[in-house]
Amino acid sequence: LPRKINEGREHEIRECIGPGGPPVFVVPNGVSLAEFSGKTAPRASSTVAKLFQPTGGNRPFILFFARLHTMKGPDLLLDAFATVAPAHPDLQLVFAGPDFGMLDTLQRRAAQLRLTDRVHFLGLISGSDRLWLLQNALCLSQPSRDEGFSLSILEAMASRCPVVISERCKFPEVA
Repeated sequence: LPRKINEGREHEIRECIGPGGPPVFVVPNGVSLAEFSGKTAPRASSTVAKLFQPTGGNRPFILFFARLHTMKGPDLLLDAFATVAPAHPDLQLVFAGPDFGMLDTLQRRAAQLRLTDRVHFLGLISGSDRLWLLQNALCLSQPSRDEGFSLSILEAMASRCPVVISERCKFPEVA
């Protein structure tokens, strides 16, 4: 992390624990930039690739790469997607992350919005599929209601994927 972000977090923690509290240490994040160097282009599995490479060309997609939890705001993104979908008929929305209680609700909402053919729920994604999604998405969108610190935002930026996030993601440097 840039030192500026670390100092901000350190200050927040010190305010919470008070002046006589234990020491605060800044530990580097778990993102290895070497993984995102782009020296070799990742290949998507056939399951992922077929969603975005139908006969006739590629289908652009917006990526949500986090657990499906109210805090992360996947429902906000789905409703926002529904407003732009009519003007962009090829655009897809991809939810890549494990279910933390919202999958059924999101699937029902996608059906109500008549978007089931354009909204994809991939579950937990890792390995080359993860890298491929990050490198090929139009953008990563994370409209979190609250966020401690998001590795998926860092990974998207390391992949040179544009990010669209809420102020609640606590990443003022992204703006």
